[in-house]
Amino acid sequence: MKVATRDLRLHFSVVEGWLAEGETVTITKSGKRIAVLTKADPILPPRFTFAKRFGSPLPRPGKTTNITKTFIEDRGQ
Repeated sequence: MKVATRDLRLHFSVVEGWLAEGETVTITKSGKRIAVLTKADPILPPRFTFAKRFGSPLPRPGKTTNITKTFIEDRGQ
């Protein structure tokens, strides 16, 4: 376990490196332990596909939607 005092303020990149390696860092002030830092797991956003978010992007074959009907009527088919 590593100990950081002013290192946290002055040399945060070093302390951050310790955390990236999996070390636990104890923060002290006036010789007393005030906090313990550990590496956090990354928070990943949920994965969304286009279909889940907005529905199917194109009409399914054989299924006519309102917009498809409008295009067919405009084309005169």
